[in-house]
Amino acid sequence: MTDERREKTMETTKIMQNFIPSRELKRVAAYCRVSTGSDEQLKSLKAQREHYQHYISNHPGWELAGIYYDEGISGTKKNKRPELLHLLRDCAAHQIDLVITKSISRLARNAADCLDIVRQLKDLNIPIIFERENLNTSNMDDEFILTVLSSMAESESKSIAANNRWSIQTRMANGYFKVSTPPYGYDRNFEIIPSQAKVVKQIFTDFLNGQSSLTIAKNLTVPAPSVGKWSDSTIRTMLRNESYTGNLRLQKTYTDDAFNRHINYDEETMTWYQGHHEPIISFDEFERTRALLTQRAKQRNTKTRSQKYRQKYLFSGKLNCHCGGTFKRQKKAKRVTWTCQTHIKEKKSCPVKPVDERQIEVAFVTMINKLIFSRTKLLQPYLQSLRNQPANHKYKRIKELESAILSNTEKRDTLMTMLSQDLIEPKEMMTKTTKLIDQSNQYRQELSKLRSTIGKNDSLIIATRELLNYVDSHPIQTEFNPRLFEEAVEKITIEDNSHLVFHLFCGLNLPERI
Repeated sequence: MTDERREKTMETTKIMQNFIPSRELKRVAAYCRVSTGSDEQLKSLKAQREHYQHYISNHPGWELAGIYYDEGISGTKKNKRPELLHLLRDCAAHQIDLVITKSISRLARNAADCLDIVRQLKDLNIPIIFERENLNTSNMDDEFILTVLSSMAESESKSIAANNRWSIQTRMANGYFKVSTPPYGYDRNFEIIPSQAKVVKQIFTDFLNGQSSLTIAKNLTVPAPSVGKWSDSTIRTMLRNESYTGNLRLQKTYTDDAFNRHINYDEETMTWYQGHHEPIISFDEFERTRALLTQRAKQRNTKTRSQKYRQKYLFSGKLNCHCGGTFKRQKKAKRVTWTCQTHIKEKKSCPVKPVDERQIEVAFVTMINKLIFSRTKLLQPYLQSLRNQPANHKYKRIKELESAILSNTEKRDTLMTMLSQDLIEPKEMMTKTTKLIDQSNQYRQELSKLRSTIGKNDSLIIATRELLNYVDSHPIQTEFNPRLFEEAVEKITIEDNSHLVFHLFCGLNLPERI
């Protein structure tokens, strides 16, 4: 720790002594936390522990009850921090009289959790001292200030999480993202591990030869990936993993604003790389495996979670009418048609008659053939124009906004220090703090909009590049390709019974006759 930091810590500690309750406190505990396991963060944790050991042990009338620390754990959820829970249990057992921590954000970045902990310890007559904010919860007047600061800590946590998500999504789009846990059979650079690849091939072969996933798991004698023991769910996960075909799909899961993780059912944009690495399984084997998994699920009368949420037919959810209605699939004899639901209810409200499914397929084949024929005049210039879009000023503005938010945080810390030294009235402090919070929230809204536009442009580039790769490597199409349709078309607008518009994921809207 530098002399400057030591002096600042000593100064803060002196200020905090003014907050110590009048009754004698003997058993004092400290809580520390760092959110990552990096060397730099671990050095910070070590410095925090040394500070509290020295500070508490040398304070007259105090004895060290313990230093509780969570290492490499986020502060967004209380129930995921074992040492914090340990501290609370010891407090409930009346083994601690006072708790000291560096700041509100170290205790919790979730406002509800922070206030819950404070009130829980207040009921036990145990104050908490927050060094950075100069707050002591034994003073009831501080609760309103604590509420505001807790909300700020939560808001800043969400902002940091948004920054991290944007950074990860940008690296995914640009091809710089490193997968933390590669599929069994590959190392982190997606180089094949021969001994594991042999096991992967055997798993797919055994499944296609009729063995169940449970039987395969029981027969394997080699160590399982990470979990130590093979299970039928592990086998099924591997059998569904398209990475074994040489393709890579990123952002299969996402975290919401409440910091809960979910499987991504197209709520967030996924990044798809074709031919990313050397395959272990052929595409034909993978498709046959997927078909067999679906067939066995039907035989057991079960559905995977993804099947419950995905549409039943290829065109489901894709077709929109010019009147604003959606289309319903209808089958009569051997003919399949799609009919606007507004037309079904009231023909006068929508004149569009049922559209034959085959007409839509033929229109798609025609549209793709036009792209193949005119790729140098349409897709290539379009891709170049996307790459040339001026994004530099957006990145510059993002840095300006991030700096402004950091500056506001420092100003709020200064106001809290001034309040603790009676250099500013509480009412004036809260007025200025509220103004800074409102300003930071405006900055965060602008940041969110800027990031979404940059992310959208990256997605358009990827989708255009993939479509261009397809038309460059395929001859004129003679049959409808369902997989290509699913990957290329976001939705279709039926204008009337003679015209429709394909809205592609790459951002192009292409009209076609039917």
